[in-house]
Amino acid sequence: MGSLTIEHCGKLRALPRGLGKLGALKQLTLRGSDEEQEVPDTIGRMTALEHLTLGNYAHGSRAFTALSRSLPCLQQLQVLRLRGGVFCA
Repeated sequence: MGSLTIEHCGKLRALPRGLGKLGALKQLTLRGSDEEQEVPDTIGRMTALEHLTLGNYAHGSRAFTALSRSLPCLQQLQVLRLRGGVFCA
């Protein structure tokens, strides 16, 4: 699978842990949700991921902190877009 886009799932709060099994996925886009989405730590297994776009993230939130722990594992990641949040100290 080359890309996966999940849009306008208003009540989606967390992506399934099985998402990490999509190791060949190159692009993941999640946007249009009313809630901040939790990304499972298994996202670090998506070793081919090049583009990641997520919406509704706030710096310092639990979901943001969990995502930041997985980022070093995404060695092919070229583009990271976090939208809809506030990023300041």
